[in-house]
Amino acid sequence: MRRKVPVFWRVMAATGFCFALLVGALHWPLRWWVLVLRASAAGMLFGATVGLIVLLERYDLPKTLIRFLGVPAAGIGLYIGLQQLPNGVWERLPITPKPLVMVQIVDAYRTLSLGVTGQSADGATWMLEVDGPSGARWVTVEDAQVTKSGASGCSERFVMAAAPRPPGHVVAADEEIVCGPDYAGYYRVALLADGSIWFWGDFDSAQTELTSHLLVALVAVTCGILAPYVGHWLAPGGSRSASRSL
Repeated sequence: MRRKVPVFWRVMAATGFCFALLVGALHWPLRWWVLVLRASAAGMLFGATVGLIVLLERYDLPKTLIRFLGVPAAGIGLYIGLQQLPNGVWERLPITPKPLVMVQIVDAYRTLSLGVTGQSADGATWMLEVDGPSGARWVTVEDAQVTKSGASGCSERFVMAAAPRPPGHVVAADEEIVCGPDYAGYYRVALLADGSIWFWGDFDSAQTELTSHLLVALVAVTCGILAPYVGHWLAPGGSRSASRSL
């Protein structure tokens, strides 16, 4: 006799698949493996969160348990899931003196600000301080005067905000993650087919980083809550009645 799929897995599969499709559709310009990882992780977490709440309600567990376990789990799932949705806006950078064929995010020469460089068809290198003084303009520089930004050990975090779609067809792009003891930033620059250059950035302080670490701990607790249900379902002879006994 065919065993009926428990309600948790049905709800998780349905809601998780829909949320994964939404995340994937909004991230289509990203590299395929990043898109698959983000969509899968966000979908599974969101689906598991909704499935947990439905499961707690279905088996008439105490309302206090639902309130203190289900509601925080829902908050964690929604927060991390929403972090995968596009955040912020692309800003158009000043017009370059000459059309560029490539762009790159760098450390601005002799400053602590972030810069964007690009090369024109004649081989000249141009640079703009993105977070420099107001009215900054493109200037020519030597290759030795700029260095690739970022620091060793920086890596993209799961809860890091994502950039929305660029405002046009992208012909060249670059992205960079910079980090330090009390900050982390994710930046992207895009050169469009019409020659315009656009910039997007997301910056997190130490306080935001602490929040992210707390969320990771709470997610681990949520996984611990789900583990007994998963174990009973996967165990030989496991059934809905086994889950009901929890």
